[in-house]
Amino acid sequence: MRPLIRKEDRLLIDHGCNRFHSGDILAFKRGEIMIAHRIVLIRKRAGIRHYWTVGDNSCKMDPPVAAYQIIGKTIGIARMGGYVPLQGPLWDFTGKSVALLSLIQECNRRIRMRWRRISLSVYIIGLSDNIVSEFKRWVLKKMTTDLTRREVEIQKSSPAQKLLG
Repeated sequence: MRPLIRKEDRLLIDHGCNRFHSGDILAFKRGEIMIAHRIVLIRKRAGIRHYWTVGDNSCKMDPPVAAYQIIGKTIGIARMGGYVPLQGPLWDFTGKSVALLSLIQECNRRIRMRWRRISLSVYIIGLSDNIVSEFKRWVLKKMTTDLTRREVEIQKSSPAQKLLG
């Protein structure tokens, strides 16, 4: 999930949340590993909700995550002794934007695989994929820059700081 979430960050997860939306960062288990990726697509199969996720630094979707694999929703990042909330209208909009761009990248990738024999179509799809990739990188860079600016202003007495001890 770089650049938003770094290796040394600790995630604050809402374990009681059972409503997830496109753009939310979902924490789930795959085998013995905990993964935090952004939801890009939600579908119901045989009465069970499945969530397709993707890391912000990836353009390929993960296999679907079933509801029973979910640990919770990531609501904040503990970083450098402070707390960065991942909630509110700005984060919702940014999350949905990145999710939409990731979904477009995945569609382009699948179309390119299916139609690779037709060179003009592949060229056009490849060009649009490059534009989407660059725009996604720009959104993530802007989001990370704003987050870094906020880190300077983080209050050490935030409610999460008491939880993190």
